[in-house]
This record gives sequence, C-alpha cells and structure tokens, in this order.
Amino acid sequence: GINSVTKIGGTYSFHAKLGNDGQKLHLGITANGSWLTRDWTKITGDPSDPSLYSYDKAAKFETDFGAAYTAKGFTLQAALPNMITLMSGKETPAGNYLNQSSFFAAASYKFNLNSDLESTITVEPKVAYRTFRQSDNIFDGGLNVGFLKDRFQLYGVYHSSKSVTAGLQLGIIDAIY
Repeated sequence: GINSVTKIGGTYSFHAKLGNDGQKLHLGITANGSWLTRDWTKITGDPSDPSLYSYDKAAKFETDFGAAYTAKGFTLQAALPNMITLMSGKETPAGNYLNQSSFFAAASYKFNLNSDLESTITVEPKVAYRTFRQSDNIFDGGLNVGFLKDRFQLYGVYHSSKSVTAGLQLGIIDAIY
C-alpha cells in the first residue's frame, strides 16, 4: 500500500511483594510514538479519492497504564489504554481508531485440581469488562483449562457482544527445557 507506519515505544514495569503470602503488585506503563508516511507513487487507483486524504498524517504519541494484584491463584487486573487521547477528551477520527478501548478490568482465580506435579490440571474462570469510545461496552466470561503444568491449555470466552472466542495453546518449547 501507500501507507508506511513507523512506531517506536518503550515499557517500564515494576513488581513489588506485598507480604509473605505470595501477594504481589504489578504496575506497568508504555509510551510510544508513531509516524505515518505515504508513497504517492504506489497509487493504482484514483489519486483524487477523498479516502486517501482522510487519515491524519501527524505524529502520534500515546501512553498505556496497567496494574495487577496477584495472590495464591487470584488475579485482579486493570488497564487504561490510550491515556493521552482519553484525558484530552478529543474524539479520534473513526478511520484511525474505530471502537478505541478506554478501560479494561478483569478478575480470575486458578484452581489446581490435583497435586501430582507432573500432571497438574488447572481450571481458571475469568470475568472481564471492557469499555470503548465509540461502541457498546463488553462483558466477558470465560474458562481456561490447563494440563501438564499449563503446557497444554484450552480456553473459551463468551462476550456480551454475542460472540465466542476459543483457543488452544501448546507450550512445546517449555516442555523441551
């Protein structure tokens, strides 16, 4: 295509023990900048098409913040993506960021079903809530089942947007080491 996006960013994370019970606080912030350039010689259609000019070409700077609390299988998470856009109150053009996420929160608890260290089976129910700038908010409820110390996992999530996500994860590399 005619568009080329250059993006550079960095992330800092901080992890703190909150007690002798395995309680931890995790904080992270990400900052990134992106620049859009166009190669007008690659146009194969009508160069006067208004959609070619509808995207903002200016440099963008954005930050994300996330926090998590973990303790003995329990996880509580929250994230504020696109904080600069959110705090400025400016609407972003739909062509650039359709349905831009503005908040995320989730909670889960991982149960170990047996104590045999070589064949541990885990079950982790999880609920999440996501808000968006230009569409309805979404509630998610799902389940992750792990086998062989979570080297093999199956998961499914139902979204209040009437869709389902399902997946399979294989930790083959981890099993080799």
